Amino acid sequence: MFNLIYVATALAMTFAMFHQSMTFNSVNRVYLGLYKGVFESCVVAYDNKGNQLTQPVFAPILLREAVDNYFESNLAPYGIEYDVTTTLTDYKGTVGKVLLPTVAKVTFTAKINDWQNYRRLAVFSIKKV
Repeated sequence: MFNLIYVATALAMTFAMFHQSMTFNSVNRVYLGLYKGVFESCVVAYDNKGNQLTQPVFAPILLREAVDNYFESNLAPYGIEYDVTTTLTDYKGTVGKVLLPTVAKVTFTAKINDWQNYRRLAVFSIKKV
């Protein structure tokens, strides 16, 4: 009888650890996927009139929407609570009334379970070559 209880407990703990590991790795994979082009797709080098800017910059509205859509679409299957904050800095000019940043910081926090959170900060900058 003791062996049955022992095996059932070990099996339940194994499944719980597998689920937690799978959830953590899924969130990590989604976060690391952020580096694969979400920010590159939001870089602009020309203003509204077609004139070349002195330095490429991030399109602020497009960038925030792209980051939010990326996390929303990739974390939806897991049902995980998360928070994303995008901060833009180091402004290099304006187009109309819109400031054009060259540095973007994304702070990502996801709740894995009641006692474990996943927190990461990614910084993307555009440098002249």
